[in-house]
Amino acid sequence: MAALKAIKKEEKYSYSDYKEWNDSEDWEIIDGTAYSMSPSPSTKHQRIGKKLIYEIEKYLKGKTCELFYELDVILSEKDIVKPDIFIVCDKNKVSDENIKGAPDFVVEILSPSTSKRDKKIKLELYRKFGVKEYWIVDSSNLLIETYIFKQNEIITETYYYDEDDEDNEDNIVEVGIFGSELKIDMKEIFS
Repeated sequence: MAALKAIKKEEKYSYSDYKEWNDSEDWEIIDGTAYSMSPSPSTKHQRIGKKLIYEIEKYLKGKTCELFYELDVILSEKDIVKPDIFIVCDKNKVSDENIKGAPDFVVEILSPSTSKRDKKIKLELYRKFGVKEYWIVDSSNLLIETYIFKQNEIITETYYYDEDDEDNEDNIVEVGIFGSELKIDMKEIFS
């Protein structure tokens, strides 16, 4: 995701406003505040996203859950986001234009200017609206933070990529919503 810059904080926006904006920039609205998503993500960000998409799509082949990326997710009239990567398992949430409701799994790939927002504001937003699992991928520090949201608790883990791990056991991160079936190899993502 690119740099998010707040605009017009004194005015609250809704999905109705968002649909009428005709400029070339991408936007997100969080709690009614509009955030510009320009400039576009770096090549490193895109490469990591592409590798994650590839690994996840291999697992999802033939399953009912579906992967999307950088598509509008309408959590509420005042909360519209474009996660880098996400999975939706409820087909009723999928329309031709967007996703209506919380995805099951969300990945945000950090950029220096999005770090604070992704780690605090979006973490709480996703938890509030019922996302089951949230990953923050930090390409600068070669780590993945995972958050599994249960009814009254958050289970969090931080996985650090170790390029010297010969048996590669420490470089495997499981997508919790799928039990231990989907395993992401950080070596494949970060190398």
